[in-house]
Amino acid sequence: MFDVINMTPDQRTILAQFSDRTMRETVRDFIVNQQFRRDVFMRGAVPLSKSESHAKWSDKRFVLSTKRADVPLKTLANQGEVTLKEEVYAPILDGLADGPRTVKQLVADAKVAAIGGENIMQALLILIGAGHLQPCLDEKGDAKRSQRTAAFNKAVMSRSLFSGQLEFLASPLTGGGVQVDRFSQMFVLAQQQKGTDPVQFVTKIMAASGERFMKDGKPIESSEENLAKVNELYEAYKNKHGISLRQLGVISQ
Repeated sequence: MFDVINMTPDQRTILAQFSDRTMRETVRDFIVNQQFRRDVFMRGAVPLSKSESHAKWSDKRFVLSTKRADVPLKTLANQGEVTLKEEVYAPILDGLADGPRTVKQLVADAKVAAIGGENIMQALLILIGAGHLQPCLDEKGDAKRSQRTAAFNKAVMSRSLFSGQLEFLASPLTGGGVQVDRFSQMFVLAQQQKGTDPVQFVTKIMAASGERFMKDGKPIESSEENLAKVNELYEAYKNKHGISLRQLGVISQ
């Protein structure tokens, strides 16, 4: 729950009057009209010391799952659409544009450090909630995970030559799945074969199986129109999907 984007200033003022945590959370539920909580409660939890908490947070690594240029400075909250402060989010997004970074690495940039620890934490969590950022696993295991995910992804993508049934590949950085459409999978396969033109590769596969794109509910019979559609999909892959897949370590090219 991020009060700064889910509550008005007046509501945050009311909430600040309650020092008892249980009462404060109850009041928050009434303010945002929330009946069910997804929090995880623990009995006998041992809180981390401030220094230990800071160390763990500093070592936490994050990666963009959306192309940097496609991340909007807007998100949906309880109040509706909220505009995110560019002076806070732009330096963080720029710092993550070239690949995964730990918080420690991010704050090495003076522009990010000037944002302040609490604001950095809040911004990262909001970006995760918006689906543009993902936490990463430990960097030490990247190489080993890359070998395993490469083998898994190869097996999945080999099916794309025949159907679009399998739509998820694995990221060695996050340990999670990444939704990848059939054509993007075939483009990746083509790029992995040196000297292969991705558009021609996909066009030949479609021609061999008699596949056609649809327009107005009817198959497109013209070879030129089908080729133009493959080109269109490849441009979208190069300028968007492919970039996200490289960011997430799914592909290395």
